[in-house]
Amino acid sequence: MQVALNRIEFDNRMRSARATGDRVQLKTQLDAALRELAALKAEAGKSKTAAIALAAFAENDAAGGLDALEAEAQRKSRAALADWKRIGALAFASDPRRAIRAYQEAQ
Repeated sequence: MQVALNRIEFDNRMRSARATGDRVQLKTQLDAALRELAALKAEAGKSKTAAIALAAFAENDAAGGLDALEAEAQRKSRAALADWKRIGALAFASDPRRAIRAYQEAQ
């Protein structure tokens, strides 16, 4: 049902687009969003965050879905930062170039 409503909304937006360029851009953006929803669906069985985000989007709660994805991205970013700092610290004595590269990645 929600998919049909989303399709109707998309069709209405396409009709109201003033220029062909606007329609092409809108179609491109929609295609990208649909690919990302398909990716979320594929990940939903393995990732609690993907499942929560997908459920939010299905309930027409885009903000909730985006909030869940953003929180996960921030968590991953902090974890990556810690990893790069660890690599830099461990490489400092034996491979200074690698340590510098790791600290640059951390920035």
